[in-house]
Parts: sequence; C-alpha cells; structure tokens
Amino acid sequence: MATLLHIDTSLNGDSSHSREVTAAFRRARESENRQSSVIYRDLDADPLPHLRAPPTTPATPVRPTSPPRSGRPSRSAPN
Repeated sequence: MATLLHIDTSLNGDSSHSREVTAAFRRARESENRQSSVIYRDLDADPLPHLRAPPTTPATPVRPTSPPRSGRPSRSAPN
C-alpha cells in the first residue's frame, strides 16, 4: 500500500489552478489504487508554525591547504 502526500500551498483557494491539478491527480490515483492512503496538508488554511534555528557560531577563517602556485609573481611590500 502506497501513501500519497498531497500538499496545497496556493493562496488563491478555490480559484487556484495548481489546486485543481493536484486534486485531479489525487482522484485519478485513488481510482486506480483503492488501497492507497492519502495524507493531505493545506499550508494556506493551516500554516506551519515558525521554526527557530539553533544559534550558530561565527565562521572560522579558512586557511589555504596548498601552497601558492609557482610562476606567479610574489607580492612584496613596497620599499
């Protein structure tokens, strides 16, 4: 038994074309496989709560891992 995750996100409600398309796909899939289940989520009607990321640490400077390429003129401070 397969499960379909059907997520609608359009803010246009009943006039949404993408909702029409996903609903048609769902109906076709359900008619072909009556044993499948569907999980439906409407993110416009029931938005996800705001998630907070854990604080991050400042970036550490990266040191070059290889020596400079030969053939390049070296930069030295002017005299």
